[in-house]
Amino acid sequence: MQPLTEQLWKKLRSANPEKVEMALLRARAQGFNLKPWEQEYAELRQYIPLPYYAEQHEAVAACYAIQELDLSERELSSLPAVLANLRYVEVLDLRNNELTALPNWLNEWSNLKEVYLENNQISALSADFLAHSRLELLQLSNNQLKALPAAILGLHSLKRLDLSHNNISSLPNLEEEQLPNLSFLALNDNPISQIWVNVGQLTKLQTLQFQNCLLQQLPESICSLFALQNLWLQNNQLRHLPAQIGQLRSLELLQLAQNELQELPDSLDRLASLKQLNLKENALQHLPKLEGLASLEILHLEHNQLQHLPSDFARLGRLKMAYLQGNDLDRLPLILDALRALEVLHIESNPIEQLPDSLVDLPNLQRLFAAHTQIKRLPRRLKHKLEQLDIEGTPLANGEPQEEAEQEAFSHHPTAQENEEGPSHSPKGCMLPGLGVVLLLIIALIYGITLF
Repeated sequence: MQPLTEQLWKKLRSANPEKVEMALLRARAQGFNLKPWEQEYAELRQYIPLPYYAEQHEAVAACYAIQELDLSERELSSLPAVLANLRYVEVLDLRNNELTALPNWLNEWSNLKEVYLENNQISALSADFLAHSRLELLQLSNNQLKALPAAILGLHSLKRLDLSHNNISSLPNLEEEQLPNLSFLALNDNPISQIWVNVGQLTKLQTLQFQNCLLQQLPESICSLFALQNLWLQNNQLRHLPAQIGQLRSLELLQLAQNELQELPDSLDRLASLKQLNLKENALQHLPKLEGLASLEILHLEHNQLQHLPSDFARLGRLKMAYLQGNDLDRLPLILDALRALEVLHIESNPIEQLPDSLVDLPNLQRLFAAHTQIKRLPRRLKHKLEQLDIEGTPLANGEPQEEAEQEAFSHHPTAQENEEGPSHSPKGCMLPGLGVVLLLIIALIYGITLF
């Protein structure tokens, strides 16, 4: 690729902006590197009306070798036919327009690898368009599709498919050996109630997103997605998880917030690669063992019905953030020393009355949120080691927290100066010796004992 010279760029900038557009198209087609000028080019192109293309048949024809065509954000309701001859295009960007359908001549663009169509008004795609054997990315989110076109399943090179924010209520049957290279699948915000029973055959899938759908259960075969790293299932109607979910050994993120889960399978603690687990706003009353989650860094358990935490919670050595607010916890595990990485702890709106002294020994703890709990004291030195402490709505909130003041008063240890000089001669310090002399005099008077 040749660099576009500064001199040539100055000439382009001084020209009519419409001519600039065509000159840049030619430059791309001829192998010039436009990356250093992309930002300024993007600023220019927004002022160029698309009808200009239709008047420049020869100019467009001269760009027949162009590989990337960006027509995003042009308020297009259709594509100019003059573009039909650009059959070498590999990346087609039509985002944020008003397209309701695609022209038939696009079916002849056999080199297409990436097509961006999000934020249009497309309600259907032709089977011929979906016959592109080289297509690797298809972005169709925020359209008006009512069904997933069955022809999509025949795209053997497809790696990324996003159909989020449509009106798809069911999925066509997934046949054997279909979508063999798919690594990313998103169907968020569709009224889908069931995932493919044989979804496990998508052996290269790394990210699966079904958020804000109507799922009530997951197929057992989902546990065979051994390459899966990210599973997004927020805001569905799931009541339980497959018993063998622990087989997802590559899983790093599991998003299950806002479901109806009452319990979790015992195999959960076999997810040794899991870094983020989000279970907020479910109906969990207890948790299985967690010790096997050796990589866990972020844990969301807020707004469940938990009354206690498993003892091995305190052995999550890589945990950085724990969100436990809005449960029925009346205590935390006494020994928390192993939570060496913990930085943020949320326990708001729990009936907790006492914090374990071991919180002071957590070297990285910076923020403690304990508002609307029942705690009456803080472990000594805890307040001074934190960057942020929230105790609003607690018995401590009306005044300065007393960090075990009573215990401190009865466990006074003399300072080095006191050891050398003796006890201080404060008024309180003189009261006990004076009282002793008076008592001795009274006893002497009673028994007639001469003391001096």
